[in-house]
Amino acid sequence: MSPTSMNIAVLHAQQEHRFALCDFIADEVGFRIVGDVAGNTEALDLLRVTAAHVLVVDLESVGAEAPHLITAARALSPATCILLLVRGQPVAELEELMERGAGGYLSMDRARIELVAALRTIGMGRRYRPPVDSEPVQ
Repeated sequence: MSPTSMNIAVLHAQQEHRFALCDFIADEVGFRIVGDVAGNTEALDLLRVTAAHVLVVDLESVGAEAPHLITAARALSPATCILLLVRGQPVAELEELMERGAGGYLSMDRARIELVAALRTIGMGRRYRPPVDSEPVQ
């Protein structure tokens, strides 16, 4: 990754939310959207042909397939870090997904406030968990 550009792909099942998320990310200096998809298969296909530094995944969109998606994405593109956007999932479940290869998680309620910091942290290869003073995930 060059110090001035981070390639980001977004997976969110709802088109309007996906586009809004992409617009928000693209407005940040140094971030470039390289793809947006609605499902797991599309995400894996995208990673086969695109050099994404970070894959942002709406956890609700992938549901029970999250562990498989994370494992498959990391196998296809080991350099791609994965940021999970979550809504009320138990911390233990999120920590398990991090053990499988996710780089971090962020509550959707806090995304507008913390997303840029989370992307930069994960893009540098570090783990991201919400700050202690933010709303608990559950």
